[in-house]
Amino acid sequence: MGEYKYNSSVLRDYAKSLRKWADNDSSYILLEWMNANKLLYEHLYEFKKRSDEFAQAVNYAKQCVSMRLHKRLAENKINASYYHRIIRMYDTGLERKENEDKELEYKLKAKYETKDSAGTVNVNVTSFKDVEIKKKAK
Repeated sequence: MGEYKYNSSVLRDYAKSLRKWADNDSSYILLEWMNANKLLYEHLYEFKKRSDEFAQAVNYAKQCVSMRLHKRLAENKINASYYHRIIRMYDTGLERKENEDKELEYKLKAKYETKDSAGTVNVNVTSFKDVEIKKKAK
């Protein structure tokens, strides 16, 4: 982190400051708080590793911003494409769910797909016996 020293007292103060910022209804962009405190993204990640209190403050701030963005989208106050572009930065629940979905997809592909020497993907259909397939009720 260069020549700057951030002890636990400083990180505690940053955590309090960040929570206060997050409680403000006009707070939408975490980068604003970081810039006001002359911090870089590297600081944010390093501080989260060094202080549970700061990590919780970051998660709280993201949760607050996420809620505001969801509300603004529902009220048609922000563009949907802008919302979809940035929401993963703030909505940790959505990020976690999407990561779980990707992991499951990767595991299923690894289980049922093979590639030959030419790079052609082959799906082993006979392996689907343990996959439950339900027909739609008519």
